[in-house]
Amino acid sequence: MMPNESRLPGRPTTNVRTARPALAAVLPALAAWLLVALPAHADEASQPAPGVGDVWRFRRVDLWTDRETSRLEYRLVQLTPDRLVFENPATRRKLYRTRDGNPCRRPTPGEEQVCAGPFRFPLKVGNRHHYGNFPSSDRQARLWADCTVAALERVTVPAGDFDTYRIECEGPSTPVSREPLSGRWSEITWYAPAVHWWVKQIVQHRLWTGHVLDKFALELVDYRPMEK
Repeated sequence: MMPNESRLPGRPTTNVRTARPALAAVLPALAAWLLVALPAHADEASQPAPGVGDVWRFRRVDLWTDRETSRLEYRLVQLTPDRLVFENPATRRKLYRTRDGNPCRRPTPGEEQVCAGPFRFPLKVGNRHHYGNFPSSDRQARLWADCTVAALERVTVPAGDFDTYRIECEGPSTPVSREPLSGRWSEITWYAPAVHWWVKQIVQHRLWTGHVLDKFALELVDYRPMEK
């Protein structure tokens, strides 16, 4: 012990030089244990696996007035090898989506369904894809889009807080007839693995001049998984 150095009674001293090699020997084993004991960060989302009987309820909000304009309900009633089949309980109308969750629509009555949308699994930040000549929901226009998985993001909607993948799609829209006028459209989708579907969308349509024709949001209000 050096002069003027004091030691607390009953407390042993540690030689730092001998402790370092011992710590170095322990660190690899500790790191290996942590890799097993702690779950990896979910930086990739696999294809959703919903169950027949699952129900999602959404509200539509006009972003000009910030007012709710309607509510939508989707009930999963059938799973096929390549389709998710939903039913709107209010109308009994069947809605078809791919197993990735993208909508399927007939360009005109009698034509075969075409399917496209923001999802291409597995989802990973930086992934990109393109689609084109897809009918709009009212079938008055054809849509093209370049989509990017832009970020991992936590969002809040009426149904709660969710960890999501933000997918941004944007491209031109061309009318089937002269109206509406040609322009561009964009769709931002927040996909939440916890509910096997998206929890929020923001959709905007604008003319080539930049004038915005329509802007609305769809937000998850309630999710009820099938009863087991």
